[in-house]
Amino acid sequence: MSKFSCSCVFIAVPLIKNFKEMKKMAKGWQELYINGRLFCNHYFSGRDAMNIIVTHTPIVSTLEMQPAYEPLTKYGVNIFVFDFYETGQSKGSQREFSRQSIVLDLEAVVNYIENNFSSNIHLYGNTGIGGMMAQYYAATIQRI
Repeated sequence: MSKFSCSCVFIAVPLIKNFKEMKKMAKGWQELYINGRLFCNHYFSGRDAMNIIVTHTPIVSTLEMQPAYEPLTKYGVNIFVFDFYETGQSKGSQREFSRQSIVLDLEAVVNYIENNFSSNIHLYGNTGIGGMMAQYYAATIQRI
């Protein structure tokens, strides 16, 4: 009986750790900071799912725009919607918002996705000048 009890105690520790990790990546919306500065609202569907980066106008926050991109959740994809550096809930001052900062922000999001999810990444230019920002990045970097 004591051997059984010891085995249960020994096995329980890794199971709790895995449960916490599983809970951390549970399907649904999660808020995170990429590189400690970019606020991102992320919908997790699965590690190997297609990834969509949504860009939107920087005059509103990512959370305010959620009704515009929430319908994507029904397609089984991971969604990454972020506030550009120095806008919305991201850190910094709007004085330094520029085309170069847009490229750097999108590079940070792409790197985060490639390091943690599949490399199947797509850009979706949503509201306002979000489409132009996505096009500028795609033309400048030609990475995705």
